[in-house]
Amino acid sequence: MTSVEFAEHAEPNIPNRHVSNKNLHDLVDLVVDAHVPVGDALLDVPGVPVKVGAGSTYPMIFIVNSIVVKAIEIVAQNGVKPPVMLSGNIARGEQYNQKYRDKYRGRIRHFE
Repeated sequence: MTSVEFAEHAEPNIPNRHVSNKNLHDLVDLVVDAHVPVGDALLDVPGVPVKVGAGSTYPMIFIVNSIVVKAIEIVAQNGVKPPVMLSGNIARGEQYNQKYRDKYRGRIRHFE
């Protein structure tokens, strides 16, 4: 996830960190824009030479969860029962989720 503004202002001489020798903005077909400034940090703190306080965290949490909910709606409308887990903090949550842990163990590292 990145911003349109970042992709438009990405400096070409910034070294990439991926084995493909490309940066994220070179590869993506779709951008989810959280509308935060380049660099993500929002606040000036006296005595600190750079801005602090990421601005994308909460908008991206909301955006990603909205995408997940919409995907679940689309899948369900097409007659497929999506594998949605219950919170482990409610009664029967752990028991309900066990079938998904069994099914997806090996594909989801957390389930190992």
